[in-house]
Amino acid sequence: MSNTASLAGVTVSILQLMIPTVAASGTMRLPIFLRAYEGEGHLETLVIAPIKADGQSLNLLVDTGCSEFFVIERGFLTRTRSSNACEQSIFGCYECASGHCETNVAEVRYDDGGHARHVQHRGTLELGGQVVPDGEFGLLVDYTPVSHTPHASLGLGLHLHSSNIRVMKQLTDRGLIERDDFSIYFKPDNRQEGVEEGELILGGEDPSKYRGPTLTAALPWFVNAWVLRLEGFAVDGQLIPKSKFYVNVDSGTSRFWLPYSVFTTVLHTLEAYATAASGRSIKFEKIDRNRLALPKCSDRAYLPSLDLYFLKQSDWREFSDVFPDKLDHEDWPIVIPPELYVYSFPRKKRCILMLIGLPEGSDADPSIGTDDSAKLVEDEETHGNRGDRRQARENSGWWRNALSWLVPEGW
Repeated sequence: MSNTASLAGVTVSILQLMIPTVAASGTMRLPIFLRAYEGEGHLETLVIAPIKADGQSLNLLVDTGCSEFFVIERGFLTRTRSSNACEQSIFGCYECASGHCETNVAEVRYDDGGHARHVQHRGTLELGGQVVPDGEFGLLVDYTPVSHTPHASLGLGLHLHSSNIRVMKQLTDRGLIERDDFSIYFKPDNRQEGVEEGELILGGEDPSKYRGPTLTAALPWFVNAWVLRLEGFAVDGQLIPKSKFYVNVDSGTSRFWLPYSVFTTVLHTLEAYATAASGRSIKFEKIDRNRLALPKCSDRAYLPSLDLYFLKQSDWREFSDVFPDKLDHEDWPIVIPPELYVYSFPRKKRCILMLIGLPEGSDADPSIGTDDSAKLVEDEETHGNRGDRRQARENSGWWRNALSWLVPEGW
């Protein structure tokens, strides 16, 4: 689904992550924070959930693209990074009692090349003020390559063969939440120093936290992925060719991964639009292998909005070459203003393009980041042979930035 809000004359639609709706009872509510991360060569946005494990305060990355639930073990981080690495980490560290944390090792591989190894552990968890005795979680004991920043994970993905018991299953099995549903909300009007407050609701939703109509989209369920089908991608109303594809909804990343041909067309269209609007040449500059930035952040004012059209039925629908042809109907499209897809990192004085292209010739599919409010609707009729259609295996997270533009009614 999408929620629509109007800010400063710009209409923005936002995704809300959830399975079928449930009653307000039988839920668990956790405070969360959307914040920029600028460190160790990284310029990202993170959705963080504070928790406690055996009384120790920790922060976890809310990750809808991963099912694993683990925290960082202090000995590992201080041994492989630095003696004060835990104090410098946004995630913090869990200090294990000697001799009680050596169990079977599990591994997780990420699409960005990261490789995490963790051991299984049990302890008393505190989530949103509710105590969960004898909860199962992993302890991160290795993370490669060293250039990658280790993180702790609150995995909300759907992997059926997770190395530990999914946190949602633990909570439903104990009757602490009614169903395996979740939703994510933010308060965009309460931003302080780049940090926005929000709430993660495990087990359901709270319609009072958003306003405006909603759009139900068909979301086929693939193993280990929440997947949307994009019907069309437009730049300021101009339809991008070949922009129908599956995308993976993944809150564990900041980027919107696109097929190579789509990305290059979008990039050239953005540059041409900004050049025409400003009366001078504006081009994105490459600052590392997979990252582009504007030469000047003030140039963002000349960029257009992006329009995303998501599938609402089980079959593709054809549209005219002139988009949008249904702007006045059922809150289409989702409109992403340049403030959200070109994100400002003030400490580094950089405005980073949060779109990224898959390698040319790659058979991996694009994906869309999220961290907002979107309903994931299981649609068994859309299941099919994995070899018959492209799958979203990469990560993307522009939607996490877009959430911040939602204006909820009840806050």
